[in-house]
Amino acid sequence: MKNGTRRLIPIVSLLLLSHAVIQAQTIKPYLQSPTEHSVWVSWRTAAGTESKVLWGSSPDALTQTASGSYHTFAANYLWHSVKIAGLEPNTAYYYRAVSGADSSAVFRFRTYQNPATATGHIRVLIVGDTQHPTTAQRTFQAAREKLIEKYGPNLEDEVQLILKQGDNVDAGVLSQYISMHFDPLSNLSGNIPTMTVVGNHEYYQN
Repeated sequence: MKNGTRRLIPIVSLLLLSHAVIQAQTIKPYLQSPTEHSVWVSWRTAAGTESKVLWGSSPDALTQTASGSYHTFAANYLWHSVKIAGLEPNTAYYYRAVSGADSSAVFRFRTYQNPATATGHIRVLIVGDTQHPTTAQRTFQAAREKLIEKYGPNLEDEVQLILKQGDNVDAGVLSQYISMHFDPLSNLSGNIPTMTVVGNHEYYQN
């Protein structure tokens, strides 16, 4: 019995550690306003007030730090914004968003080309009227699968922008932005910047 107990302790400890790591990576980044030299990283937390992004040129060397600010929309809805600047054009970078003990996974993005010398295509994923949690989840999962099928796993190298063209929620309340906009979009929003257009449903309620 004692030997069995000793064997069980490391397994339980490993499971608890794995659970803690998974729980810590709760942040879902949302890229915005990209240029050839900068990008904004935003995310939501329920409590954490730290707004920090660790970034670098490889996923295991996030040696640079950028700090930003947050805005309190509600007691459990804090919106963080950090600008990463001083970047090289048409270059891939890696980053992790951090708020206290919470963090995101490591994501990859690519800066825009220099407009004076840009070549090739500008690809935009255009999506609209996804004003339901299930609809939005299915739409962005299907979009990711199709983009990977066409361009490979590093989508940020081939797709420059996601344009959400309105009616992203059924009514403009914070809880619906979580379930119908940010959460479904999170399988792409950490790698590809998003621009959101306001539709008439965004004006329903407050």
